[in-house]
Amino acid sequence: MINLDNYIDKVKKFNDREDYLKDIKTAKFFLENYLSNVKSKKIYFIGTGLGGDSKIIQGIKNPKVIGVEPRDTFQEQATKVYNNFGGKLMKMDLGEFSKINSKLSGIFLFIHSINHISKNQLMYFQKIVKNSFIIIINPNPEIEKIVGKTDQTVISYLKAKEIGTLLKSEIVFDFFYNKKKIKTKEIFLREIIIFKTN
Repeated sequence: MINLDNYIDKVKKFNDREDYLKDIKTAKFFLENYLSNVKSKKIYFIGTGLGGDSKIIQGIKNPKVIGVEPRDTFQEQATKVYNNFGGKLMKMDLGEFSKINSKLSGIFLFIHSINHISKNQLMYFQKIVKNSFIIIINPNPEIEKIVGKTDQTVISYLKAKEIGTLLKSEIVFDFFYNKKKIKTKEIFLREIIIFKTN
């Protein structure tokens, strides 16, 4: 059982870590580069948590941002963050969000969230996303072999090809970065994957 207060504190601390700030910079670089390649300029943060990932849009002129967050415990803080920059927070999970939309396009960001989302929800999402880019920042799936699940809320550590199959999307970029020593093994801690949907 997860202690909700402890979990919120854990996420707040994670959002302040140097590793996470590298993730924000990495995602921002790719968002700015791919934004000009999509007709719809909408930006979606899927599993936005406390809204820390919204730092990615700083400096982007007039962003149209929608966040999706299912956890009641995160929604109050995330709502404040989204209200500050004029974004909209949808208080629901990805499956529910997908069911109320028939077609969406733009750029979808999953910053440390895709491993917390069920495959069923991802399949609903896949059906409605058209002509879009999907930017994912994930822990390196190899980390599970070294330390196990680093968070109780992780469903599974998905590899790029598995995600591509679920989303029926083409991998256009896949890169591992941020080398660290974990226990006795040096690995790249993070992976950024970019998919294109038709």
